[in-house]
Amino acid sequence: MRRIMHTVQSILDRWFATNGYLKRLIWLGCMSVVIPVVLAGSAYYHFSMIKLTGQFQDNNMASLNLLKDRVENILSNIEHESMQLASGPLMRNALGNANYESDYFLHLDLLELFQLHKNTNNLIEEMIYFDGKTDMVLSHYYGLVPLVDYREKQDMKVALEGSQGAGWMYLPGSGEAGYISYVRQLPIMGQGPPSGVIILQMKEQALRSLLRSYSVSLEDQSLAILNSDQRIILHTDGPQAIGTAASDDAILQQIAYLEEGKVRA
Repeated sequence: MRRIMHTVQSILDRWFATNGYLKRLIWLGCMSVVIPVVLAGSAYYHFSMIKLTGQFQDNNMASLNLLKDRVENILSNIEHESMQLASGPLMRNALGNANYESDYFLHLDLLELFQLHKNTNNLIEEMIYFDGKTDMVLSHYYGLVPLVDYREKQDMKVALEGSQGAGWMYLPGSGEAGYISYVRQLPIMGQGPPSGVIILQMKEQALRSLLRSYSVSLEDQSLAILNSDQRIILHTDGPQAIGTAASDDAILQQIAYLEEGKVRA
């Protein structure tokens, strides 16, 4: 009996010893398969994310460049309209005309010209000519009005006394009402102080809507338009940043630093 028990015990010991070895062998086989798969999958995910991030950045930049070109084209058209008005024969005839205040046919011709330019650009809300010598304001909306009776008389003084010959401005009255103005002093190539101004006004909200037509979501993103003096004239976050110098904006400082680094590289 003892011999039989000893035999059974020996068989069981050999069996369990073999079974433990098989288990270790199976685990080793599984690990040898799983580890390469996990490593290969991690490497594929890593390089795929890098590629997708690069593609997203390229698409983002392409869309931003399209938007920039579109906005530049719109603003350039406004500036071109202003130049056409200022250099046209009607405006040259009105500027410095001693009989301008009583020349109603000239007023009508100018208003028709305003209407023509306004019809060619639906973003233009108002067109104004201010004659500094007679203190008369000719507005597409109001017609001919003496400066003392004009609702936004302070705008005319600021536009006439500005240091820029032409540029985008937020005038005191119309700026508070939500308008951005392109002001051109007259005459264009004259010597001495200006004797008049042409003002084309657009709704700030309309331009901001153009910025928000950006194809990539603007969540956690901001877009700004700078004028030639590197000051913000339009911002997707609202009017509070308008007039701020780019050098005073932390984000724009970082962008300028990065662009400077690219140029040096």
